[in-house]
Amino acid sequence: MTSDFSLFNQPGPGDAVPQHGEENGIRREVAVLALGEIPGVGHSTAVKLYDEKNFGSLFTANCDEVHWIAGNAHVASPHTFTETFMAHRERALESAASDLDRYEGSGVDIILDTDPRYPQRLLALSDRPRWLFVKGNVDALNSERLITVVGTRKPTQSGLDLAARVTTMLVKHGFVTVSGLAEGVDGEVHRRTIEHKGQTVAVLGTGIFNEFPATTAHMRGPIVHNGGAIITEYFPKEQYSKQRFVQRNRIQAALSNVTIPVEAAVPSGTFHTIRFALEYGRIVLGVKWKGTEDLPLHLFLRERGQPVVEVSPEDDPFLEALGRSYDYWHFLQDSEQARRKAQIDRAVRFAHSVIKSERLSDFEVDLMVRRIRENQSE
Repeated sequence: MTSDFSLFNQPGPGDAVPQHGEENGIRREVAVLALGEIPGVGHSTAVKLYDEKNFGSLFTANCDEVHWIAGNAHVASPHTFTETFMAHRERALESAASDLDRYEGSGVDIILDTDPRYPQRLLALSDRPRWLFVKGNVDALNSERLITVVGTRKPTQSGLDLAARVTTMLVKHGFVTVSGLAEGVDGEVHRRTIEHKGQTVAVLGTGIFNEFPATTAHMRGPIVHNGGAIITEYFPKEQYSKQRFVQRNRIQAALSNVTIPVEAAVPSGTFHTIRFALEYGRIVLGVKWKGTEDLPLHLFLRERGQPVVEVSPEDDPFLEALGRSYDYWHFLQDSEQARRKAQIDRAVRFAHSVIKSERLSDFEVDLMVRRIRENQSE
């Protein structure tokens, strides 16, 4: 008797399994970089091609195969793409291999989402960055003590002071800050972290060598020197655009368990980060000076069940609220794990009922149950 396991999404014999390393003699990192060298291939097109299961064959495929891969990846105008790609492929590969050597020599790593060093909190996101360019301490991206602190580029003096106070408390208690290396609140977060010898992660909305904005570029060296990191998903030559900065906000929100918006207009770029954080099931912890009235930002958070805490010269209220936020986040994760375990148990019980009726072999039984558990736990 043959058994149909298609219900459990087992890979077919033609399905490619993404992996870290070389494919067809070409490092995947080189292949990714080479995409950025092809005229007309932007970030979204590169991601579509990377996600296609035959991406590893793209740079060794013939013209018809490239056209098929492009069509399967839903690239706009596969015919035009194929012509351009085939005309520039060899040069792009040579340039990418040279660039990778140069980047690694300057301390910049390319971390693919198949790399064990890739930030674990990002892996569960359907819109995760498929790769990250990282300068500095890659291990910082998986720290259990990451806290995102963001805010407006044009803060009031009170907002700047609040950002400084919050950051100082976080660093004092061993947290690793995450922000966007923009002017205003972001810059203050990085500056205060550096000042207190803490670790900080800067998430860019441009290529890693693009020093935008110039007013915060001087902090890059100290960030790396202190054990922090500078990261971006964009190719090194990519420039500023509003949409790229919106998309970078999702990385800021997802990297940590708790996001702290210090000061922000409604709407604003900071609100993109807040919305991403809420969408990803993170805690958003509002802060304000003790004795001050709620601002629209705080009302927005309270309406969504998020905590708002007053900050004063004493650390206790803020740190207690932060601790409760962490406890609540872990409670949510534990609840999610319990729900998934219940799903697995139900699936296993169903499988056993099928097994009993189908009279499968012991080997088939073990294989089916293992695949249920693997697929349900992903």
